Order: sequence, then C-alpha cells, then structure tokens
Amino acid sequence: MKLNISKVQFSKNDIRRKIKIPSIFTEQLAEDIGHHIGDGYMKERDGKGFHKYELLYFMHSIDDKHYFRNVFLPRKQRLFNFRPNSTYKYSTENSIYLRIQSKAILTFYRDVIGVQESPKINMKIPKIIFSKKEFMAGFLRGYIDSDGCLYFMRKKKLNDYSMVRFDLSDNILFKDLKKVLKIFGFTFCDYIYRKLDRRTDRTSIAYKIDVCGNFNLKKWIDLIGFNNQKHIVKYSLWKKVGHCPPNISLNDRIHLLRDGPEEI
Repeated sequence: MKLNISKVQFSKNDIRRKIKIPSIFTEQLAEDIGHHIGDGYMKERDGKGFHKYELLYFMHSIDDKHYFRNVFLPRKQRLFNFRPNSTYKYSTENSIYLRIQSKAILTFYRDVIGVQESPKINMKIPKIIFSKKEFMAGFLRGYIDSDGCLYFMRKKKLNDYSMVRFDLSDNILFKDLKKVLKIFGFTFCDYIYRKLDRRTDRTSIAYKIDVCGNFNLKKWIDLIGFNNQKHIVKYSLWKKVGHCPPNISLNDRIHLLRDGPEEI
C-alpha cells in the first residue's frame, strides 16, 4: 500500500546519516509500529533554541537481548536505514535501550502513520493497520514481542495451560486490541480493574486481555507468530514436553529444550 510521505521533515542530521522513509506500507512496518505502541516512547521537545525529536526503546538485557540484536535493530535498519552510533547501552537495571534522534522518523510515525506522541493517553491503533489482515498480524506480533506475555499456568499438576496476555493502561488501545483479536477469531477474557502503584501508593484503572487455552495458542502460532526468542523458547518447550516450567530463566529454558524432556 503506497504512502503519502510529503509530510515527513528531514533534519540536516537525517540527511547526513542517510535516513530513508518507506513509501510502501508493509507487514514489517506494521510489526515495527506494534512494537512502538507496545513499549516505545516518542516525543518532540523544545530545547534551547532547537527542537529535539526523540524515540526511545527499553528492553530486558537478558530476555530480550537476542530479539534486540537480531530482530529489532535489523528491522530499524531495513525500514529507515538507521544505524545506531553505539548499537546499545546497558543500564544498571538489567535493561538495554536504543535512542533514536530523527526528525524524519518521528514526523513519519506521527504525521503520516498517525502514531500518537508520548504520553500514551487515548492511544489508537492507526487506521491503516485495519486495512489488511497481514498488517493486523504484523501489528499483533510486534506488540506481543514488546509488551505482551506468553504465560503457562498450572491447571492440573503441571504448567501446561497457555495464555497470551496483554496488560494495558489505556482504554482506547484496550478496545482496539480486542477488535483486532475478534477479527482473527480469537476467544479471550478481558478485565477492567484498579491497580496499585506501590511506589506512589496510588491506584489507577488498568486493563487486561487474556487469550486463553492451547487451541488459541496454536491458532496464534499459525496466524500471528512470535519473533522474540523468549516467547519462542517457551512455546517450543511446551510443545516438546507438554508444559513449561515456571520461575526459571530464559537460559535454563534453552538448556532444558536442548537436553530433552528427561531433564525436566
């Protein structure tokens, strides 16, 4: 699908770094938008005599490391010809992050695609996502890889019952996600509840969507899939041995998957 990118504004730095903007909307771009809406930050800010155009992404330095290096960064390069000056940085809180300072990429997301700047209040899934099922699939895959969870709960004796879970703080995005899930025919439970922030001792309205059951998980694999290793390993281990042990690290799950069911 062709895009009108006439609203994109390039800074001198964008031109120097040879940033490009896609003129065709693809499933890969939909996936990147899903990741951004799930766990990205984007803001145009006033500086001292200049404007700052910033996009920021944080991920877990262990669980998301493979995804960060092998999926997320290459996708940014393919879409925007973006090559970070330093590939990533480690903070003191087990996180890796990428900072993008680009007027072209920010104005593309905001003014062409319709992605809202931070803070994410009344966040909507862009209309163009709803135009094709492949775009909706890409969006869901990007969203689950950044801000969703594949969870296995104990139903009988083992953690064998699967759940694709979304925790949200925005009512509009909550409604839009449910709309996409219904289009694909997923069954799910949704909740509105009060959430306590232990740091501030304040409560706020929160939202949750649980796509429950092994039938739904198999359907998710067929129609949507995962690109984040932490989800792929959980699913592969569950498929191989019939359950996914809780409260162990990603490396332990990889080890168990490699060594076989007799080790579990």
